[in-house]
Amino acid sequence: MQNEDNEDSSTKFLDIVPLGLVFLNMDTTIIMINQFALDTIQRSRDEVLMGRWDDIFPLSQNDEFTLPINRLQTTHLTCRGETFTAIIQPYTRGTISGYVVMFQRTAMLEEMTQQLDSFKNLSSDLQAIFDISYDVIYVSDGEGVTLRVSSACEKLW
Repeated sequence: MQNEDNEDSSTKFLDIVPLGLVFLNMDTTIIMINQFALDTIQRSRDEVLMGRWDDIFPLSQNDEFTLPINRLQTTHLTCRGETFTAIIQPYTRGTISGYVVMFQRTAMLEEMTQQLDSFKNLSSDLQAIFDISYDVIYVSDGEGVTLRVSSACEKLW
């Protein structure tokens, strides 16, 4: 009973993750899947669990991706007219081996990449201002931990 409770809580936790997660055994049988993945393929958990990856997932129709693999692979997959970026990672933990397939809409990943690049650029600009400023600028968090100081602050203190 406790094992069922642990499995149920694991599934609930995976269901809140905003990307597709599919766990396969070495025979490519689906042993765990989250809600995002189910919504993507428009199937229920009962229809999918213990089914073969190639039989259930239309994503596997992509020519770039076939199992088995022995190292991490990244590929682009298509389902219902949408493109997804997928990472397939083999795993071994104790006596359990298989694959983890993680996927997200490519458009969302591209947007996140653009936001990250924008953040990096802003951070670089801010660092340049701190480096050339003759003013003493000291930035700390709410607990007084120093986050950043200007070069003039470093020289003075």
